[in-house]
Amino acid sequence: MNALASIDGKALAPLSVDEARKPLAILFAAYPEPWTDKGASHAQALIEAKVSAYLLALQGLPAWAIETAVKDYIQGRVERRRRDKLPTAEEIAALSREHVGKEAARQMVERARREQLAESQAWAEKQKWLQTPEGQEHQRQRAERAAAILRTAGQTIPEA
Repeated sequence: MNALASIDGKALAPLSVDEARKPLAILFAAYPEPWTDKGASHAQALIEAKVSAYLLALQGLPAWAIETAVKDYIQGRVERRRRDKLPTAEEIAALSREHVGKEAARQMVERARREQLAESQAWAEKQKWLQTPEGQEHQRQRAERAAAILRTAGQTIPEA
């Protein structure tokens, strides 16, 4: 796949034209057009023109999002008045962008959760280190430096 890898799952980068053809072929097979004469000499040119229009609409979207949108239509998960009609390029693109937006939001939440967990673990490790003789010596030295700074500023430290 031409897409960049994401941190934890689906890539958000666009796909290549060749990668987009596969889900489109599945979509077009699922919604055959009764008015298209498959034997006509212009049929292949018509199909290529239709594929080009869909590729234009789907430009910049990742393959998994397009595949998911196509699957949603084929499996009837998208509310529509005419389920027997081929979804338009705009409909597929809009649903694909919706999937990308949801995935981006999910990845942001996951990244924030991981950062929070790492921060929490670092804090716990520091607290554990402060209980060691080395950590306690470090804390004593910091307290002495703080007291020296306060003395030079003309302030006194209350005795504990």
